[in-house]
Amino acid sequence: MFSMISFHLGPESIIPMGIGFILYTILIIVIFTFWFWMLIDCLKMPAEEFYIYSTHGKLVWFLVILFFHIVGALLYYFSVRKKMYE
Repeated sequence: MFSMISFHLGPESIIPMGIGFILYTILIIVIFTFWFWMLIDCLKMPAEEFYIYSTHGKLVWFLVILFFHIVGALLYYFSVRKKMYE
């Protein structure tokens, strides 16, 4: 009636899957670390540094990084952090 699906995982299929999983995991860790670093950097930076953007610039950038994750972190890095540390 019902056939069971079985997967053959031989040595040739385990190695590429293992390497891909490791690379994917490393990529996720790097992205999360960069996002967390930008979030902490935004919180540690004095609020006066953000007044060139708006009076609530620090809050706005924190929310952008928090809700837009890696895109928000990249925007913050290239538009705020890089300019402030030049």
